[in-house]
Amino acid sequence: MENIMAKDPAFLFYPSDWDGGTKLFTRAQKGAYIDLLMAQFHCGHMRGQEIRHVLGRDYDRMWNKKLKSKFKIDSEGLFYNEKLENEQIKRKKFTESRKLNIQGINQYTKNSGHKSEHMVNENKDISLIRIEEEKMIESIEQHLLKFWGRKGNIGWGAKQKFVDLVKKYSEKEVFDAIEKAADQNACSYSYVVGILEKHGKKSKPTNGKSDMETARETQRLFQEKK
Repeated sequence: MENIMAKDPAFLFYPSDWDGGTKLFTRAQKGAYIDLLMAQFHCGHMRGQEIRHVLGRDYDRMWNKKLKSKFKIDSEGLFYNEKLENEQIKRKKFTESRKLNIQGINQYTKNSGHKSEHMVNENKDISLIRIEEEKMIESIEQHLLKFWGRKGNIGWGAKQKFVDLVKKYSEKEVFDAIEKAADQNACSYSYVVGILEKHGKKSKPTNGKSDMETARETQRLFQEKK
């Protein structure tokens, strides 16, 4: 397993992944978890003694009971968070590919320089789609909590189902159905689906465009407004 230490000053952080993975953590446990991730980011895989040093007096009450499950052990017996390491590796590979693109020596430029540019654009499009989904999930979460109260505190998989509904119908139609479900004291995903189907809502026209094409169109319109 590659032991990466931070040279790049950043890595991608997905709020929804963090929220789902620490839903049952206390605020103190979340803070301790972040401290360990930052230690790994800057110093690489950690010995047990180093983890004890980072956690200090919180080690005995937090490490074995909660935080240890978030880390794996490499071939040398060192601890590391796999998600963080994968994000660092992906970012490192992306940065290196960008350098090769600029130098014009990427393997995708053997016959034409357009292919490497296409790869960069595709990566941007994928990031754009992910960002839009993150915003959509956050909006859905806020709406559910506002109208459903504690019943709106649902898991990641359930939120993704609501995202799929928004893609099929529209945000307004789904949010209206959520409110109607609350009025009927029937706060469930299946009831929302029933409301949408009962009213014969048609799915939004896609004009034959894929998610990637839609992302490019959104990016183009955004740039034109600048």
